Parts: sequence; C-alpha cells; structure tokens
Amino acid sequence: AHIIHDEIFDSYRWAIFKNLLVFLFNSSLANDFDFYYKQFVLTLRDKPEDH
Repeated sequence: AHIIHDEIFDSYRWAIFKNLLVFLFNSSLANDFDFYYKQFVLTLRDKPEDH
C-alpha cells in the first residue's frame, strides 16, 4: 500500500504507525523506518519553500 508522506509523517500519526510496525514486525525494522522518518523530516526542514 502507498502511504502519502505528508500524512503519515505527521508526528502524532508517526508515533502510532511506529507502534504498529513494532507490533507487526520487530523493533529492528521499526528503527529502520524511524531513521527514514527522521531523515525525511530533516530534508523537509532544509528544503526551500518555493519547491
């Protein structure tokens, strides 16, 4: 399934989604996704607003 980044990466929704990942898979996979989430948030923060 495709999840839109802007919606799932809202901090409140991300916490719920991360708990779901831990429940369905394992903490290692959830940590990998958490790393991706943090990188995505940093990229958005540094992105110019005109793009």
